[in-house]
Formats: sequence, structure tokens, C-alpha cells
Amino acid sequence: MYGSNYNIRFLVFARTVVRERRDPFEISSHEADITREWVMQLWLYRQKPKIMVLLI
Repeated sequence: MYGSNYNIRFLVFARTVVRERRDPFEISSHEADITREWVMQLWLYRQKPKIMVLLI
């Protein structure tokens, strides 16, 4: 797929998802203790507003 644009890449991805009826990428982790609750807590932590300090 070298040299193809993003539209073609997405179409290939979408066709694979429809054909295989699943995400073609396998997601795994070496950490056995990662749970859905842990991921949600991490996501909520990252959504907190950040305080920006302007030095004038």
C-alpha cells in the first residue's frame, strides 16, 4: 500500500472489517491487570482540564 492515499487505505480497512466481521488488528497487552475500569479511570483522568500558566 505504499504510495496510496488515506481514502484507499480506509476502504481496504472497511472491506476487511465487513468481510471478517471483526477488527483486523489484534490488540494485546503484556499487563494482565489492565481492566475496563482501569482504562475508564485513565480516560477520565486525561479528560480533566489542564491549568495553563502564562509567564508574562
